[in-house]
Amino acid sequence: MSRKIDAMVAEKVFGWKWIEFISHDYDGIAHKIRVLAEPGMTVDDVCKRLPPKGGVSETAFVNSRCSTDPAAMMVVKARLLEIDREKHGGMTGLYSTWDPYDCYWKVKIDWSDNTRYEAEHKDECVAWCLLGLAVCGLNEAEISNLKSQTSKADRPAEGGEP
Repeated sequence: MSRKIDAMVAEKVFGWKWIEFISHDYDGIAHKIRVLAEPGMTVDDVCKRLPPKGGVSETAFVNSRCSTDPAAMMVVKARLLEIDREKHGGMTGLYSTWDPYDCYWKVKIDWSDNTRYEAEHKDECVAWCLLGLAVCGLNEAEISNLKSQTSKADRPAEGGEP
């Protein structure tokens, strides 16, 4: 699940684009390629990175692990500050607090135009990713779905240890 969040953050927060094409590998086998690529990457750039045989996963080029790595999460926070200047004219607050009662990280950002976005999750990195997705236009239902999927992924299997 974290790779899905990482890919969504790359696309929505950092402006990565989907590139689709047909490629032939070393053995001449055609593969339909669909990958999320950095802004400015062309089909030729993607082709240079393909393995000699076989295809690649859709998120093969997404190297950020912002949903699991605190250092990568800081890059998401920095991008939120850039978005702040682009859309809202000035930030008045960027908060991250642990709620011991609910056992969740609560993160929020306030802007000078009185816009506020909030997100919460038991993992701080995921909470910041969800906040970034909300700021960049992902609707509440999609965020709620991601949140519930990450919570389910963290639960033990039926009959497993808690």
